[in-house]
Amino acid sequence: MLKLASILITCTVVFYGVADSCTITCPALWENFDGSCYRLFRRSLTFNDAEQACQSHKVVVCGGDELTKGHLASVHSPREQGFLEDLVTGSLTGTFTCDTKVYIGRQVGDSIEDQTWTDGSPNDYSDWKIGHPAHFPNSRGTITAGACIDTGGEWDDIHPESRNYYICKLPCVEYRVYYAPGKDEEQKPE
Repeated sequence: MLKLASILITCTVVFYGVADSCTITCPALWENFDGSCYRLFRRSLTFNDAEQACQSHKVVVCGGDELTKGHLASVHSPREQGFLEDLVTGSLTGTFTCDTKVYIGRQVGDSIEDQTWTDGSPNDYSDWKIGHPAHFPNSRGTITAGACIDTGGEWDDIHPESRNYYICKLPCVEYRVYYAPGKDEEQKPE
């Protein structure tokens, strides 16, 4: 006797995009904080060259399609600022000069109010040291640390052609999987 059994065929659809917060595994030598990955590079580059170097780090799917790329680090909270300060001081222990500066992605345009992040994220946090930004127009943000000054990791602004170490940030990519039932049924003997 044959019984008819129906099999439900499902289709998986995956949507992705940059997420507000999620957990990912960071590439080797990168550090995870609140779902994004960070790395301090000990190569002295100009601001634009550092941003280009960060953009060369990408998150791709297995087929090679780019999901997102890195940028100089943007900072959006005191916690994230503290993490970056620790990254700078921990990575550069014993190598500080009097006034070590490390690029982040803050750009200052023609006025103090004209500030953007290289990754296009909102301008919702700042940690400029007193009296800064002071070198605009067209200065760039750095986290300052050094043996001769007490900055507490606050930001300084410098000329974009200055050569400094830099911090890249890879944003988190969130995957959401949705299942859609198929319409195909198959007959199968039991």
